[in-house]
Amino acid sequence: MVEPQLVRDFVATGQVYFEYRDYAFLGDESGEAAEAAWCANDQGMFWEMHDAIFYNQVGENDGAFARSRLNRIAETVAGLDMDAWGSCMDDNTHEDTVEDATREAQQAGVQGTPSFLVDGQLMFGASYEELSAAIQEALGS
Repeated sequence: MVEPQLVRDFVATGQVYFEYRDYAFLGDESGEAAEAAWCANDQGMFWEMHDAIFYNQVGENDGAFARSRLNRIAETVAGLDMDAWGSCMDDNTHEDTVEDATREAQQAGVQGTPSFLVDGQLMFGASYEELSAAIQEALGS
């Protein structure tokens, strides 16, 4: 994962603005997992849930992110109010958010993850070195 290094070297130093967007393109479970992170975000715990989901990937659309498994993953997120999270999931509160972000990504030409947009340049599967060079070029460094 290059994200932590990018955040440390460019975002934390104030040089770059990082914006995360969903691209739930792997079917229903992909969308459910994205919604689960947004429901955690309602409690200020997006990244904790995002990371728990990411590190618990075991397959695509074969039950890895079925609701029952997402519940178990959510239970591992310290401090998450499971009642509020569960209500959010039951109500599909963030379904439109995820669908809109996925549609925007498709329109921008995203075809997989991780993808990065650096100064208008779409980069898919780039290494830290490639992203760093693109960022430095955009910054005029």
